[in-house]
Amino acid sequence: MDRREKLLIFTLSGLSCALPLADIERILRAVEISPVPRAPEIIMGLVNIQGQIIPVLDLRKLLHLPNAEVGLNDQFIIARSESRPVAILVDSVLGLSELDATEIVPPDRLYPGIEFLEGVAGLQDGIIYIYDLAKLLTTADSVEISECLQAVS
Repeated sequence: MDRREKLLIFTLSGLSCALPLADIERILRAVEISPVPRAPEIIMGLVNIQGQIIPVLDLRKLLHLPNAEVGLNDQFIIARSESRPVAILVDSVLGLSELDATEIVPPDRLYPGIEFLEGVAGLQDGIIYIYDLAKLLTTADSVEISECLQAVS
């Protein structure tokens, strides 16, 4: 039996990216991000979502993409990391896709040592990069995020 992978597709600096749908809590329109002094480089700041303080990850910085200001049409993907929810600022959410596991090329077949990447797949309109949230947030990053949240509480 073939395994199907349900993915949330989004754009980030012109790239089509995806996260497993199982990691996603919800999608919201971006709101103002409160900066945090001396926060880890991967943290853009914090947002208050229905009374819950959530760190906003700078996925562009992690993936070495150009910086961008928060735009009116930007969205937050609220995802579950191993220890807490995190917000990921994206340009737009394109929708859901379901791929057969055989359609996803493992990153080591493309270029050994690619960090964060779960796989790559071809869609009708181009290539989609599938990321693993657990790989995006190393243990050191998680500790820094926890310390940052404790300092603000």
